[in-house]
Amino acid sequence: AIDISGYNEDELKGVLPILHSLYDNSETEQDALVNGKGLAMVYIKLHDRDKAREILEDLICKYEIKCIEPQMDEYAESIAECKRILNQISE
Repeated sequence: AIDISGYNEDELKGVLPILHSLYDNSETEQDALVNGKGLAMVYIKLHDRDKAREILEDLICKYEIKCIEPQMDEYAESIAECKRILNQISE
C-alpha cells in the first residue's frame, strides 16, 4: 500500500493511476477491498465525492453478499467501513 497521508493535491492526482491499477488488478477479494477503500479516500481528499461514492458502492455491491457466508466474515468489517464512509460523504 502507498502511504498518501502527507500528499498534497497534485501528488494525490499523480498517484491516482497507480491506485486505480492496484485496485483493478487486485489478486484477492481482500486486496480489492483494501485498494478500493484507499482509492475512494483519495477521491474524497480530492473533493470528488461522486467518484468515491461510485467505488464504495461497487465494493459493497460486489462483496456484501459474501459477508453472509461463514468463511467470509473478514469482509463484514470492511463492508461496514465502506458503508460508514459512504454515509458520511452522502450527507
